[in-house]
Amino acid sequence: MEKEYCQKCKTKTNVEVLYKEMERAIGEGYKSIGNKSVEKFFCVKIVEWSIYKCKGCEERTFKIKEYIPRGHEKTREEMLETPMTMEFYHPNISKKIPEWIFELDYEMELIKIISETYRAFNENLYILSSIGIRTIIDSYFQLHKIEEGSFKKNLEKLYSNRIISEVEKKIIKEVIDVGSAAAHRGFEPTKEVIEEMFSVLERLLSTDLLKEKSERIKKVVPKRK
Repeated sequence: MEKEYCQKCKTKTNVEVLYKEMERAIGEGYKSIGNKSVEKFFCVKIVEWSIYKCKGCEERTFKIKEYIPRGHEKTREEMLETPMTMEFYHPNISKKIPEWIFELDYEMELIKIISETYRAFNENLYILSSIGIRTIIDSYFQLHKIEEGSFKKNLEKLYSNRIISEVEKKIIKEVIDVGSAAAHRGFEPTKEVIEEMFSVLERLLSTDLLKEKSERIKKVVPKRK
């Protein structure tokens, strides 16, 4: 029984291997010799790609294994016969898109922006993440036909339409300010700040989901006679 790390369960679980492929190649590397000198050497690199499914939650994960030599420079022929150590590189998905987002009646262009913003965060691109969140909020205004000419006025309109509360209005403004600072002043927010920004964004988008569900429930409830 094979065990691998499951992104959803956050631990090693029993898995089913769905696909596996391996490639072997000769590469080049450099090592330091003294303070300034470097010397080139050959190295073997084997890359193994696999897709496996957790037998618990059924989450599918893409995994990369890289086998590389350790230690000494070798000739091409020697490298092909040298036992190799292994280094494991696992894609780190620290934040997944909530599945309920795909239930929203949004245009594909907005879903794509949301998807790429989460991807930027998982690639540790925090400036792009903050700009992406700001862009999603701007798209949210347009979706609700709120185009008052500025973020501040748009937020006031969102508040007057009872879509957000007074507290939420202030918090969303702070999120927009972070994205603006990143876009125009080179500000780089921390991972923790971006995580908080995502929490605010998800809270805002979830109001549309609740509205849609409320409408569906309303349709099935019989009217009073």
